[in-house]
Order: sequence, then C-alpha cells, then structure tokens
Amino acid sequence: MNFEINDRIADFINFTGVTKAQFARDLDISPSRLGNILSKRNNPDAELLTKIAIKYRTLNLDWLFTGEGNIIKEPVIVVSTENNQKEDNIIFINKIIELAQENGMLKEELKALRKRAGYTGNNLAAEA
Repeated sequence: MNFEINDRIADFINFTGVTKAQFARDLDISPSRLGNILSKRNNPDAELLTKIAIKYRTLNLDWLFTGEGNIIKEPVIVVSTENNQKEDNIIFINKIIELAQENGMLKEELKALRKRAGYTGNNLAAEA
C-alpha cells in the first residue's frame, strides 16, 4: 500500500494505462510539473486534485486521499423514476457521444503511430 498521495497518483496513472505525458495533457499541466509530483519534489495542490477528480470520475477519491478501498469507485445501482429518466437518458447519450469522439481520436492517434512505425499506405489499409 502506498502511503503518500504522490505514489497513489503514480499507481493511478499506471492503472489507467495512459502515459505520463498524456495524463499531464489531460489535466492541462506540464509534464515537468507532473514529474515533480511523482518524484515527490512537490506535492499536488488542491487545484490539481480537483482536475484529477473531474477528469477521472471513476477514481475513488477515498483511495486517492487515504489509500483505503479500491482504486476505482464501486458501481452504484440507481433505480430511476419517471421524473429523472429523461435526465439519465441525456447523461447516457452525452457519454456515448464523448466515447465516440474519443474513439475517433484514438483511431487517428493509432494511424499516426503506425505511420511513424514505418507502415506503408497498403499496410495501413490492411491493418485498419
């Protein structure tokens, strides 16, 4: 168990599978700032912790702050009533749109990585 929040941030980055550079971009901070936090030169401030909480909503904040519990939130089952069904549907539709956009960005990033790795146009079409 990691006793310092800096270590738990590093654990979470590893858990998500994103690079440190991408994690820094996601939070709109410089890679060097993130590096200073991960190396324990600096501690995360309230602004950064808020950005993490907003960007990564599945992160269990109890775990982040105390190290107790699971790294991600436990699923919560909510019984919808007719009054909030419309709001729930809007949330789900927005999430689907967000995931579709992310999927498109990931496809573009994959295409760029394949090009950098030396795949030719013919190889890219066959692998897509």
